[in-house]
Amino acid sequence: MQITPLENFKYKISYIEDEIEKGYIIIEDTKEIMNIIDVLVLEEYRQNKIASKIFEYLLNNYKNVKFMLEVRTKNTPAINLYKKYNFRIIHTRKNYYKDDDAYIMEVNNWWKIHTYLQ
Repeated sequence: MQITPLENFKYKISYIEDEIEKGYIIIEDTKEIMNIIDVLVLEEYRQNKIASKIFEYLLNNYKNVKFMLEVRTKNTPAINLYKKYNFRIIHTRKNYYKDDDAYIMEVNNWWKIHTYLQ
């Protein structure tokens, strides 16, 4: 993974293979919450678990934080990916997109640290 600082406390975490950026995630660090701004895997590399690898990296390297994101309610593949990593729907924003609502999803990543203490 390659981490690139962006403006305003944002970071891009890129999955690079064979010198090709095949996918990335952009996060915003607000100190209280890590907002996931964008997740993208190039179409020709989808179904290769790249998004899963990026999320595993993210959740294993950013502990003791809450992650939040917004996703179209019709984007079932993305919702299933987020649920795989224990994100849960906490709110629905009606008419957030021109043609769809948005789910706000979150996961608290602090439990992993406490699991090791028990």
